[in-house]
Amino acid sequence: MVKVAICDESYLCEMIRSRIDFFFKGENTKYEIKVYKDSFDFLKDNRKNDFDVFFVNLIELENVLKTLMDFQYFSDNKISIIAFSLNNDFNVAFEFVKTEHTLDGVIEFLLNKLDTNKKYKFELKDGVQYVKAEDIIYVYKEGRNVAIKLKKEVLILKSRSLEEIYKTLYGHNFAMIHRGMIINFNYVKNVKKVERLLSVEMEDGQVFFVSRNQCDPIKRLIKDI
Repeated sequence: MVKVAICDESYLCEMIRSRIDFFFKGENTKYEIKVYKDSFDFLKDNRKNDFDVFFVNLIELENVLKTLMDFQYFSDNKISIIAFSLNNDFNVAFEFVKTEHTLDGVIEFLLNKLDTNKKYKFELKDGVQYVKAEDIIYVYKEGRNVAIKLKKEVLILKSRSLEEIYKTLYGHNFAMIHRGMIINFNYVKNVKKVERLLSVEMEDGQVFFVSRNQCDPIKRLIKDI
């Protein structure tokens, strides 16, 4: 059961509700929606650690975040915060992904994130394999091929671009740190400054450098760098 909260009383509230209905029913995902007219309404409800997704108008974002922190919503990093403005600009907050700007794009992102049991089909040179996003440590270019590093094996894919795979894994804490590498932040052991660049150490001991144009976005996403 996915529990969704919407903190807004504008016309966007009904639009968000209707699009959630459309997407979640299409994926046979069980869900419930609770609507609050503003942050004070949410505070009075006094529900703790209950929601998976929170849609909030930018005007109310600061008050809502304070309430969520007081309720320790971020203790297990479960909740996704979607901030939006009246000009239909939707942003996924506090995620290791590129910011999305459409409601439909945000909902697709949420479905991918919430469906932890979903397996993705990858065509190999010698067959097909289905893999959970959470089992992928990193994806990288190896010559003309693309390889996927799992805990116990490496898969060599048949004719797929790194950009295409990044779109497939969108919403599962992956980031493209340079043109030839996608990493899963769930397996990042350490991040260090190296002069003007960043180095990322993975749990398997491999160290990769972040390209210059990706350093600032990564810095904004990781605390204490």
